[in-house]
Amino acid sequence: MPHIKVESISDEVKKYLERSIFSGKLKPGEQIKEQELAENLGVSRPPIREAFKILEAEGLLIRRPNRGVFVREIDKKDLWEIYTLKIKLYGMGTELAFENITPALIKKLEQVVERMKKCCISTPLEIALYQRLNEQFHDMILEASGHERLRRIVATLHNQVKRFSARSLSKPEHIKRSCHYHERILEAIKRRDRHATVRLTEEHVAEALNLLNTLMDDDWKERDLSERRASRAGG
Repeated sequence: MPHIKVESISDEVKKYLERSIFSGKLKPGEQIKEQELAENLGVSRPPIREAFKILEAEGLLIRRPNRGVFVREIDKKDLWEIYTLKIKLYGMGTELAFENITPALIKKLEQVVERMKKCCISTPLEIALYQRLNEQFHDMILEASGHERLRRIVATLHNQVKRFSARSLSKPEHIKRSCHYHERILEAIKRRDRHATVRLTEEHVAEALNLLNTLMDDDWKERDLSERRASRAGG
């Protein structure tokens, strides 16, 4: 049997933790215990520590001295920082990519958009598939930019808020509006309208920020209401 390197195991642990965070299995603020995770996955602790370090650097986990490792919580300031960067990076990447968008790439983008449209009318909504297609659409454009560091930074930022996107797309009107933006971006590409393509891309990302801010406000209101009810019940 070939020897499995620690790096390979840590990469699998990293992927497992990412899936757990993105799906909501691991909640924001929840502690991840090293020994418990090692026992559950049947691996030693060194690759788990390595996975923790990588995910901490990528903003998904946070280490608190003398307390342990926790799933990082995101507040409105975090959202603002992440999405203002995403707006500029998506715009820059789209600008750089524009002259490299070939008819073959346009055909692939058309296929992705058609699949996105089907997700929007399915019952129930195919949110997980839509998320993957959304990432694929933008990554194909960013790949055409030839700017690999930009792509990596965008992927890291996207992962930090990926757990929230399912909620933002869970309502039919939101997922349809998102899909419509992709249709308009594609139409602008076909017209060879660079300005409109960049503008619509940036608008699309900015709208996601506004929507997530609204969802976060709703969460706080719901939490405050629950606390008041609990206080009255206890009193």
